[in-house]
Amino acid sequence: IYMGAILIVVAFINAAVEWWQQRKSENTLAALLKMIPAKTHVIRDRKLESIQSADVVAGDVLFLRMGDKIPADCYVFSSSDLKVDNSSLTGESEPQERGAGNSMRNPLEATNLAFNGTLAVSGEAYAIVVRTGDNTVLGQIAGLTAGEEKAKSPLNHEISIFVRIIASVAIFTAAVFFIAGMALYKDFPFAINFAIGTFVAWVPEGLPATVTMLLTIAAKRMAAENVLVKDLQGVETLGAITLLATDKTGTLTRNQMTVCNVWTNGIMYA
Repeated sequence: IYMGAILIVVAFINAAVEWWQQRKSENTLAALLKMIPAKTHVIRDRKLESIQSADVVAGDVLFLRMGDKIPADCYVFSSSDLKVDNSSLTGESEPQERGAGNSMRNPLEATNLAFNGTLAVSGEAYAIVVRTGDNTVLGQIAGLTAGEEKAKSPLNHEISIFVRIIASVAIFTAAVFFIAGMALYKDFPFAINFAIGTFVAWVPEGLPATVTMLLTIAAKRMAAENVLVKDLQGVETLGAITLLATDKTGTLTRNQMTVCNVWTNGIMYA
């Protein structure tokens, strides 16, 4: 009973700490999302209205202007020097012009289509919504990533190996003591109780709580450096990264190439 009570308490502490960390991250993320305007200008009943981006439906006529985040895939039929930033969708660092004309066969390169999630960086335009939500190009990409099987983090992998080793040793030890007890005392209740006690003694009750506490401490340290951690397992995964490759030119960088050093003829010039 004593060991069972300890295991239950440890499980509840572990769940409570992880829930608190996840709740804190979700609240921080929600606060950040509230800072992003979710309003869109549409023309309905011949009137220009400002509505929630989530209320946009296919067939709505959008009025796009500089600074607007495009809420749906739309066909641009009238434009006044509209340029959109497609870096979040296609990786193109330079703003792309959008207007009524088009000579491209690839929809992603069409100059009369603006896509959900992109940003209008200059000009104005009128466009008709053709796709919304999961039917947009961005929604389809999100659907593909959502169906991806989640891989184990390095920490989960190491813990799984450790648990299998401990379980194998615990089962073997319990079996040996059970056989020894039956051989020496011929008392089944005594032998089975002794074997179960030996098996439980191998269980590392403090392991889940220790791992959770360490990850929580690391998450707090990262939060102090303005890094938002939504999942505690992500803390350990970030710590195991040896090489980070990214294609976010202009987002993570200034989109500027500067010569810092020149090596020529065996000499380095700064």
